Amino acid sequence: MGQFCAILPLIPSGYSTLQVNIPPVAHTFFSYIFSTLPGVSSVILGALLAFSYTLYFNVRTARNDLLKEFYSDISETEHLISEYWLGNHNSKNKDEIEKLEVVGHKLRAKLNTSILYDESEIHLFRKKYKSSYKKLNNQLFEIATGGNFQTKKMEASPETYARSLAILSQIRDIVRTIRSRKLFP
Repeated sequence: MGQFCAILPLIPSGYSTLQVNIPPVAHTFFSYIFSTLPGVSSVILGALLAFSYTLYFNVRTARNDLLKEFYSDISETEHLISEYWLGNHNSKNKDEIEKLEVVGHKLRAKLNTSILYDESEIHLFRKKYKSSYKKLNNQLFEIATGGNFQTKKMEASPETYARSLAILSQIRDIVRTIRSRKLFP
């Protein structure tokens, strides 16, 4: 108060004196933290929600893209089966016979790669669909490559085509069911 009194005569009368109370440093720091905590926490919560939303839809989109590709492979397999098993294998036209041989090789390759889907794409299926998909895939391979497949005795077989088509439609139904389900069941 002694220093304040020494300055007092220098201040003209009529002016009020200004006194500033400086709080301790720790008190200011915690006040700052508590005053900014709601803003910071809402920004963090917003960032986490945006991340979760983006992750959910990116994973779902990637899964659906894989299923679309899988579905197009099924359609391509169906086309190859129809071309091979309904083709004229007794034709005198050498080009047509060579074309059917190429289709037969493509069909076998496509069915072999569909067996590889068992390992890479099967994670998309639920447990109850995994076993039925594996069973159908094996049946398709046996039917589509069975009989006189790629032999000299090869003839068109609408029965084999029809049986293969029935299995492919069952596989399509499984893919449609999986595509329509939610990401996290």
